[in-house]
Amino acid sequence: IREWQLKAQSSSTKLIKIMLKKLRTLFFFLFCLQFAQAQSFTDGLMMPKNSMCVGFNFGQEKFSSYWEGTLLRSSPMGNQTISTANFFANYGIKNNLNFLVNVAYMANSADHTPIAGMSGLQDIMLGLKYQIKITKNFNAILIAGGSLPLTNYVAAYPFAIGNQCKTAFGKLMLQYYDEKKGLDFSIQSGYTLRSNIKIDAPDYYTDVFVNSNEVAIPDAMQHQIRGGYCTYRFIFEGVGTIYQTLGGFDMRRQDLPFPSNKQESTRLGVFSAYRIKSLADVQLAGSLMYAVNGRNSGQSLTYIVGLFKNFGFTKQAAESCKAADHKM
Repeated sequence: IREWQLKAQSSSTKLIKIMLKKLRTLFFFLFCLQFAQAQSFTDGLMMPKNSMCVGFNFGQEKFSSYWEGTLLRSSPMGNQTISTANFFANYGIKNNLNFLVNVAYMANSADHTPIAGMSGLQDIMLGLKYQIKITKNFNAILIAGGSLPLTNYVAAYPFAIGNQCKTAFGKLMLQYYDEKKGLDFSIQSGYTLRSNIKIDAPDYYTDVFVNSNEVAIPDAMQHQIRGGYCTYRFIFEGVGTIYQTLGGFDMRRQDLPFPSNKQESTRLGVFSAYRIKSLADVQLAGSLMYAVNGRNSGQSLTYIVGLFKNFGFTKQAAESCKAADHKM
């Protein structure tokens, strides 16, 4: 009997190790998708020359189910929470040319696992935004930039705060805004180049065996449509986004997910903002988004809240700031 108990205990230990390996890989994969989605410039803000908008926002993404390929199933890690804090600044080089910077701090955890979470500085994103005035109410906005890791965080840890991926992106936004009626509508599409990453394994398997620790991460495209009511004091809009990678492969049934899986996500939500007159027109903004469809991604609910303030470095710029409409 004692021998049988020892064998059973050994088998149970091996099974637990295999399951933990699967769960760690699953968490890392789903985080890679969140990172890709969370790091994009999507607003229509243009600051006047010699003025700046600075802000801070905090957001959380939560899910307990995910799409394995196109099959929706429960996550073995229970409720997964990804929290992000961002510091944002937008400086007006010219009235139609802005420089943007975003620094992210992230924390990752799940409630049904003994594995410790991770938190820390993640990446810095830098970009330029150029506005082309087509008509009185119609603008085209070009956005280009990239991101770099800020710290040497471990990319292959189960609760990694990033994947050490370097990116370069370009985006075209078409925006219609009627100041008198407060009507605002925009549509945009962007392309993101993503560098290869190195994982803590000598080899891996996708749909073929790869004898290397270097993984090619597929590039991605992002699309967004938004519209609603927009004035200097108050904004309320509906938002729809689509994210998709250009390549990759589906997770196999009961198999390990992988960072280079094919990834898709469609989200719907709302955005609102209000300038508080008693606080020198500090803007309070928030958004709520829900994933209605996906592929190798989490069925998540995401909220973001933030505070923003305009500053002018000259008298003329300070006056221009009072009329600057912007969104988070």
